Amino acid sequence: MPLKYEGILKKVDRSAKSFGFIFCSDAGRAWDGDVYVSGKLLDGHKDLCVGDKVRFSAKVGNKGKAEAMQMEPVREVEEEEAEVDGPEMIGTIKSFDESSGYGFICGTRITQEYGRDVFLHRKQLKGFKVGDMVQFNVVKSRDGKPQASKLREAPDGSSSQPTETLAAPEPPPKQDEKEVFLGEIKSFNPMNGYGFIHCGALFERFRRDVFLHESQFEGLKVGDCVTFVIQMKKGAPQALEVKRVSKKLKGAQLALTVSAPTGETQDAAEAVAEAAGEAAVPSADEQPDPEECAKQSRKLLRACASQRTESVQDMLDALEAGAEVHARDVTGQNALMVSALNMRGAERKCRLLLEHKADVNLPSDPNGTKTTLEWTKERINPKFAAFLEAISKGEEAELAVSLEGPSAEEP
Repeated sequence: MPLKYEGILKKVDRSAKSFGFIFCSDAGRAWDGDVYVSGKLLDGHKDLCVGDKVRFSAKVGNKGKAEAMQMEPVREVEEEEAEVDGPEMIGTIKSFDESSGYGFICGTRITQEYGRDVFLHRKQLKGFKVGDMVQFNVVKSRDGKPQASKLREAPDGSSSQPTETLAAPEPPPKQDEKEVFLGEIKSFNPMNGYGFIHCGALFERFRRDVFLHESQFEGLKVGDCVTFVIQMKKGAPQALEVKRVSKKLKGAQLALTVSAPTGETQDAAEAVAEAAGEAAVPSADEQPDPEECAKQSRKLLRACASQRTESVQDMLDALEAGAEVHARDVTGQNALMVSALNMRGAERKCRLLLEHKADVNLPSDPNGTKTTLEWTKERINPKFAAFLEAISKGEEAELAVSLEGPSAEEP
């Protein structure tokens, strides 16, 4: 079968249920939507990732959906073999998705030159990781977008920001001290897995906001007031031990040093709260009224059942605004049950609810015939019930096989 079509890999999932999709704009195509790629076909091309151009042949099913039968990459000139190297840049690797095989490099000069971050392909990563500062050449893709080539370690003292705007970095705290800062989460991109915290004291010191990795963002949202400590990576501050505190603390001392013997440092949130003379939790007058609570509970249940990418953030917003974590919909199902039935977001949504103290032993219906956990074991499967039980006990747990998969998009 001839490879008569060209397209771009739009999605690559190399998990247990390996699959992908190709976007093809060929006017002569005989199908609707994207082209499904089986795991077997993907396994023959381990180096392919999202954004790569491919040639393929396809068969069309009865419902007008297409599946790729053969596929090969469209080999473009490798950057290392290019006769003319692109301009040199220095930036910070701000994101990289192992499953899709690509990420992005950011920097002030990069934004000034291109108005966007620079695309980073897996082939160029070469052992670097998110947060590393690197030097590289910029080449243009066929559609004119900047891509990184020839990654190498940035020279000592270099920065992704103009040197004239940088203050000299201060030495890190001593081992028997912990410097705690107060700031506000300025931004977070769930697709890229990172964001930034604005802290006036640190901005004056480094002339940049503090990098916030997704591992520190769990249970938080943009606009939250947080305490944190920092670690330095290539001269750039990154947040650790991030904890939410009452927004009343925004007027408190912006930084303080907590001195204690190694291994016995005081909890950061309590330290700042004590300095401000108030508890690190919202006061009673900050709680929503019953009418608002009911409104947010309805919003929570809609988000639990939604397939939208933003639905997890919507759930978090509703919970933060006073939604009842055990709210029930018109059929009597509670929020945990509604989320468990959501095939494309069950794991993340249930984890979020459990982090907000959802009770797996709550009756699954008003008559109390069985618990939510027992309902999950019967209605979903025993593995998912075991996952919920482990998370509810504060244990680390991951689903061996995700509930999410290609079923809704397969031809």
